[in-house]
Amino acid sequence: MEQNIFQRQSTGFNPLLGIRDWTIFIFILAIIVLAVTTIFSWIGGSSSLMWSTLIGALLGIMPSIFLCLPVSGTVSPIHKNKFLTVIFEKRFTLEYRHGTRSVYVFTSPHWMRWDSNRVTLDEAEGKDIEATVPLYIFKALQKKA
Repeated sequence: MEQNIFQRQSTGFNPLLGIRDWTIFIFILAIIVLAVTTIFSWIGGSSSLMWSTLIGALLGIMPSIFLCLPVSGTVSPIHKNKFLTVIFEKRFTLEYRHGTRSVYVFTSPHWMRWDSNRVTLDEAEGKDIEATVPLYIFKALQKKA
């Protein structure tokens, strides 16, 4: 049986996220509230139906936060190319490299990027690569193995 590309060590939980993550989340939430209230005022829908729709919309955007929880682990140097293939297939691109550390970000416009939706690699010579990926990338890496 083939070894997994990514060996998970821990899954983090960051309930406060970053400032940019909360800004984007609140912006999306404000647009949803504005759109739903506007539509319901035009069609004359009931207040209870509007609140149900708003709660459903809020619950609908929650996975975007939880699927970006950081998962830390290691990648064997022999699996680095497979790992990077998955990262590139998921539309990540290299943001910067400094020494042994590389950071990959999603290819959305800069102002729309969640801080928690990034992949970091720390490559020390002769050792496994230490990596931190969002939870949904970890799931994709499990499927690829």
